[in-house]
Amino acid sequence: MGLFDRFKRKEEPKVEPVAAQQQYQDAITTIQAQDGLIGYEYYDPSYQQGKSYDKTRIFINPSPQYINGRPIYTMFLSYYGTQDMVMFDNPTGESARATEYKQVLAGLDLYALQNDPNYFKYAIKELLNQQRVERYLSVGLKTDREIRDINSAIFEGKEYNSPNAASIDEVAKDSELIRRGKKVYPCGRYVGEILPRDGHVGIVFDPSVGRICHDEPTIANDRQRLQDEKMRMKNAQMLEAQRKYERLQQEYRNMQSPINYQDQPNDDGR
Repeated sequence: MGLFDRFKRKEEPKVEPVAAQQQYQDAITTIQAQDGLIGYEYYDPSYQQGKSYDKTRIFINPSPQYINGRPIYTMFLSYYGTQDMVMFDNPTGESARATEYKQVLAGLDLYALQNDPNYFKYAIKELLNQQRVERYLSVGLKTDREIRDINSAIFEGKEYNSPNAASIDEVAKDSELIRRGKKVYPCGRYVGEILPRDGHVGIVFDPSVGRICHDEPTIANDRQRLQDEKMRMKNAQMLEAQRKYERLQQEYRNMQSPINYQDQPNDDGR
């Protein structure tokens, strides 16, 4: 039994292909996958300018979860560049970024993804691009209180200094959320869906699906581990600050202490 075989396959809704001026089929490569997953690699030469990657690798579990009656697929994504350095001792012969996978949940038409290259391009570049995915995954690891604080900062125009951030990277992602000025929702690993809209397709984020995914036990455990790590780091910082304060106090007391010149040696050392 494969890793995700416990999910039951159901009939999937059809989605109209995305209209586009240019075909990208020659940039899509099917790659070998295990555990019943479907694998593709997408190369977009236009990403060489102004982007940190030009290749996206995606593995999809073809057996979806059904949330609110819609198929939500588990996917694993990596983003890397054709010019990435490959370490000589790497047994895979690939760059490190090629195998740094991010797990996400997304809704789409799997048939269209496999058979319409323009739909595939739309999914990879719009729904599943690196910046968007990392933004949602960052929110997915935040507590409800942190999400409320961010939304308050957005709508009230307040400064948000990421008081519980565990890294500079998290601070940067929080700052991006504030700059975008759009309300954020609990989401777990859910990044949205591609659904029919006005005769075409578009990206939709369903807050009710996001709430379900946010409360999923695995995500809740990851979030708790992150909160524990943040608390450990905060306590360590407070302890170091206390030690520094005590050292400064001792140095100040030493400076204020009177000097007993009778105990000082003479010039000739006596």
